[in-house]
Amino acid sequence: MGLIVRGTLQISGVYPSGAVGIYMRVLRRYLSVPYKLITGTIITGEIMKVERIFSGRTPLSPTEVVSGLEYNPIEFILSTYPLGDYDELYISESVWPKLRDNYGIIPEEYVFQVKLTKAILEGEEIKIYPMKDIIHP
Repeated sequence: MGLIVRGTLQISGVYPSGAVGIYMRVLRRYLSVPYKLITGTIITGEIMKVERIFSGRTPLSPTEVVSGLEYNPIEFILSTYPLGDYDELYISESVWPKLRDNYGIIPEEYVFQVKLTKAILEGEEIKIYPMKDIIHP
């Protein structure tokens, strides 16, 4: 069980230690607020689906599904903000080389669907929605 999040990979020039400048957004009310998480928290889970989107296509156009990434583990470093509605999940330095080199993942061209299952904050493991899958809108 966990929090299912879907989003386009975005690029940022500012990112937390241990991460690369590529992230997904998640509404704060689904992650950092209920679990009292802070910037630097490690978030782990698994990849459910990866799709390549093409510039100029409408949202209803077909996309290219990337096979071989399903059920692979993924790790993010969380960034939270005192204002605004969103947290940012930055891809971990340990995960990014595989996504980039083995699968050719390019930011802003791919949509990831991931299931977040665990947060690691100051050495403590916190299960994320352990009793029921929650789908982030």
